[in-house]
Amino acid sequence: EEEEDEEQDTKEEEEEEEELDAEALENQKVINENALVKEARDADLNKIEQSQVAYIAGKNFEGHSVLVVIGSRIPPVSEFRMLQLKLYVTRLLAKIAHKDYVIVYCHTNAYFSSSYFGWLQKVRDEMPRPFKKNLASMIIVHPSLFIRACFGFMRPFLSTKFWRKLVYISSSQTTCLDDHIGPLRTKDIMPSFVILAGQTDSRDLGPVFGSTLEIALARSPPQSRIPRVIYECVSYLKSCALETDGLFRVPGSKTEITELRRLYETDEDIRLFTTHDYRQPNHHNVASLLKEFLRDLEEPLVPFKSYDAMVKLGGRLPAVQTEHRRLTASAAAAADGKEAVETEEQSTTDVNDEMAVVQELTRIMRDEVPQAHRLSLRYLIEFLVELDKHSDKNRMKASNLAMIMAPNIMRAKEQKPEDMLHEFHMIQRTMLCLIRNVGVIFDAEADGPVHDDSE
Repeated sequence: EEEEDEEQDTKEEEEEEEELDAEALENQKVINENALVKEARDADLNKIEQSQVAYIAGKNFEGHSVLVVIGSRIPPVSEFRMLQLKLYVTRLLAKIAHKDYVIVYCHTNAYFSSSYFGWLQKVRDEMPRPFKKNLASMIIVHPSLFIRACFGFMRPFLSTKFWRKLVYISSSQTTCLDDHIGPLRTKDIMPSFVILAGQTDSRDLGPVFGSTLEIALARSPPQSRIPRVIYECVSYLKSCALETDGLFRVPGSKTEITELRRLYETDEDIRLFTTHDYRQPNHHNVASLLKEFLRDLEEPLVPFKSYDAMVKLGGRLPAVQTEHRRLTASAAAAADGKEAVETEEQSTTDVNDEMAVVQELTRIMRDEVPQAHRLSLRYLIEFLVELDKHSDKNRMKASNLAMIMAPNIMRAKEQKPEDMLHEFHMIQRTMLCLIRNVGVIFDAEADGPVHDDSE
């Protein structure tokens, strides 16, 4: 009996300790949650707020506040940027999550790697309990197959209540979002590219050529994250034209280019890759078509707001002609078994200047250039790098490509005639720097592929 009493006492003591431990853990969790809300309230989040990655749109017909999150504006994964995003979303939720609320997540043109889902799960665990409890509805607009598959994989770990709150709205059902957020209207609270992606007949959006990149993208296949014209032209030239003499320098046939434009405007199957097809174009025609598309964009790949920075950065780099002569002299000296004459001071200064320019270009591409523009730039410039590698056959070195392509991807909204020549030389230098450092300036892993094969 004494042994049984001792066992009972021990069991009761263990249960008391477990209850105290659970209570302590719960108290610590509340302390952590309150600390997170305070940190979010006090943090400097101006930059991420300006990106419009998330915002409170208003209230729906049930009186629930609506929080909109734009997937394509979520920054590339890094510890600092993800912390900023977590704090910003926490700050917004702290304003509305004391009552029932709705989250509308737009996946239009967005890319999610598995690392994002790990981050989301961690953030969800850290959020205060009312934030999770008061979620009335989670609406995912334009979900990809990958998004659906990931949620399906997580189904065993999510409550039945959550699945009743989850709503998918495909591109063909975009107008149905009004039924969930009314009296708010989709066209009033969503970015234009989300509305464009929901159009049933893409030709109603506007022309492919001479329009915005967003319209050209909306008229492209859903699996493409850059405009169809850029993806198909670059892919075609990369596959069969790397050694074509004078590519981008030699003009194509105006008649053939006009016909290619007509095919793209009418959404016909151009089948560039079919070698036996009677429509297969000349390499120079495709290169000229690509330049024409870039040149005719209402806003170039490098946005107007970043043009002045491109000019200033070019002023910190050596002239393209000077650089070309230096490389030629180095190659000639190497052929003669000699070393090129260059002072250590010159070399160090040039390297330091270019490193500083590369850092600033990296920041601009990450923070100022919209995702579709950035992806298109990366895909195009990676191809220019490949062309440069075959310059012994195509006679198109990086310096030549920079001079030809710079005015097609960056230009001023308004320009004084007396500034044109000077700025032309400056953007050539910046373009050459982009070609040389594409792997550093663009974060391909974070931005993801330009063509989503999971669709």
